[in-house]
Amino acid sequence: MNGSIIYNCHPYTKGSYKALTEAAMLGYLEQDIFRKPLVILSDEAKQFDLNNNAGCWVHAERKLTNLISNDEQQIKQKEKKLNQFWKLYNTLKTEMEKGKLTSQRKYQLKKRFDNLCKNVPRFKKLNVELLHLHSMKSSLLKCLELPCVPLHNNQSESDIREYVKRRKISGCTKSDDGRDAIDTFLSLKKTCQRHGISFSAYLAARLENSQKIAPLSEFILNHS
Repeated sequence: MNGSIIYNCHPYTKGSYKALTEAAMLGYLEQDIFRKPLVILSDEAKQFDLNNNAGCWVHAERKLTNLISNDEQQIKQKEKKLNQFWKLYNTLKTEMEKGKLTSQRKYQLKKRFDNLCKNVPRFKKLNVELLHLHSMKSSLLKCLELPCVPLHNNQSESDIREYVKRRKISGCTKSDDGRDAIDTFLSLKKTCQRHGISFSAYLAARLENSQKIAPLSEFILNHS
């Protein structure tokens, strides 16, 4: 397994079994599937803060937006920081589309991020959030190391939205088998949609043991 993922837990607990299973899965994906550094793009949820983590700019900005300003000066300070934030975001987006960055250009973008996170006078709450934003510097600027990494995880949010809606309506499943069934079929449905395949036609082909539509694993390999 590539890399080392160490979990501080007793080898016979349920938590350690889950941790070891996840570690094995990550190692397998990185070594045998992707064959390049595996990056996990997420918001600040702790369960995703492992391996090589990249941060989502959209989630990072929300804490700044939600701050309540007490006077005109604080309103202007907040607006200025938000403008800086989105200008840097758009610059990064443009640079990623262009391709490989020089070392000098990367240094300039990192300095702009540092300037974005500088304190302002008489706005303690904003300064706290700016300090927190600066602590996310390495994850938010992961794109400078790996240009293929998106700046946000909106695609993942969209993929899981149907699952979240179903959970809000019907609650949780009564058994692990039910949960696994929902996870499996929603994943199949989303994958079919992503590749322009009719989900109902795909299920019919599997039930009939027909090769009219190839299994998704074969289809993806042949069209990648």
